[in-house]
Amino acid sequence: MLGALRHRNYRLFLTGQTISTIGTWMQSVAMPWLALQLTHNALLVGLVLAAQFMPVLLGSQFGGVIADRYRKRTVLLVTQTLFTIPSFSLFLVSSTGHAQFWMIMVAAIATGTINLFDVPSRQAFVIEMVGRQDLMNAIALNSSVFNLAAVVGPAVAGLLIAAVGVPICFLANSVSYLGAIVALLLMRNLPAVVRHGAEQPVFARIVEGAAYARHEPVVGMLLAAVAVFSLFAMNRLTLIPFFADQVLHVGARGFGFLLGSMGLGALV
Repeated sequence: MLGALRHRNYRLFLTGQTISTIGTWMQSVAMPWLALQLTHNALLVGLVLAAQFMPVLLGSQFGGVIADRYRKRTVLLVTQTLFTIPSFSLFLVSSTGHAQFWMIMVAAIATGTINLFDVPSRQAFVIEMVGRQDLMNAIALNSSVFNLAAVVGPAVAGLLIAAVGVPICFLANSVSYLGAIVALLLMRNLPAVVRHGAEQPVFARIVEGAAYARHEPVVGMLLAAVAVFSLFAMNRLTLIPFFADQVLHVGARGFGFLLGSMGLGALV
């Protein structure tokens, strides 16, 4: 009945990810809102989001190779620690009144580059913790946690920005990564790691993965579906802050609740 939750390591992982993901969603509200307040330009807000996702678009295959070759918990400990640097830097510059648009761009690129390695390792790590029997249950739980955080994080961020300002959200995100780091450090008895393709050059592994996707119809269609959705639907993240500020005039509080409503729908 417990499914994936009967595994101690996964319970730790889920708890740490819940804390960390709430912080990440808080920053997802604060970063475009700060960019909008500094520039009042929707195009530049869009560039911040593009800079955050561009490294994953261009280099996620390399991140997958790293996830295959090294212990995933080690990779995640490194990435979760590195995530604190751009978020805490944004806290420092915004709290002291020295924030500039280029600083947000640098932080966005840095966050995206770390994500390039974090996402493949985090997703592939699940099967090491729960095995194939409970994998589907773990995926469902991960999705629920992500969408729960997408409700709580933006709503809390909007209220905090309206009450005390943007910097507190960056600080909260920095601190939230400690939950994931502690959870990873407390894990025990993980299975022996089988390193895939360690003897192959990186480029050869990437070509091999692309060939697999091309010859497996299900994988190829999933990639095409994600590509179409991302291209035509993800731009809502750019439009919502500008819409909240310039059209509805509801401020940061309204922006947070608008973003949180999407997470609520997904969670339901």
